[in-house]
Amino acid sequence: MQVVELILLRHGETDYNRQQRVQGWRDVPLTGIGRAQARAVAVRLAEAGPFDHFVTSDLIRAAETARIIGEAVGMTPEVDSAWRECNLGAWEGKTLEEVEALSPTRQSLGRLGLDACPHGGESRRQLQVRVTAAAEALAQRFPEGRVLVVTHGGPIRLLVGSVLGLDESGLAALVADSVSIHRVEWTDPGWRVLGLNDTCHWPDD
Repeated sequence: MQVVELILLRHGETDYNRQQRVQGWRDVPLTGIGRAQARAVAVRLAEAGPFDHFVTSDLIRAAETARIIGEAVGMTPEVDSAWRECNLGAWEGKTLEEVEALSPTRQSLGRLGLDACPHGGESRRQLQVRVTAAAEALAQRFPEGRVLVVTHGGPIRLLVGSVLGLDESGLAALVADSVSIHRVEWTDPGWRVLGLNDTCHWPDD
């Protein structure tokens, strides 16, 4: 039986995270804390390796996180834009409160429907299709492999939600903290979830 494990990692903290602003495709770099978070998770991943492949989103916050990890695990990541965050168009740069005010139903960003689409952006359903296809492509390329993917909160939640068959309210309950680890596995019957939002590598304040 072929078993493929994807280790999904969210990038480190950015100023937009601290300000609760929508990032989407905006290229926002890591903060000093974000780089420290990346170094902390890099130590853990170096101990947990080896990995058969390493992939990162091309957005700078993910790519910078991946570069720090790559130095620790001795690998250069493949850059793949399929693992980008959702394109949130006109909402990008706005605070979460501002996006909620723009919603006709006054819903928070996390509770907007899967088909809600900001001007110039994409819907979460489109993101779900995109990252599910990217995950399936990795499973085909690396049968019986362990693949590390540095990505964003949206792709992680939508991929995990797809595996678990969650509806919109269930998706809103999923958490993906900075440099959190999420693990999914593909076997012949299909995908299953092995672990969610693991942040044990980040020390308590």
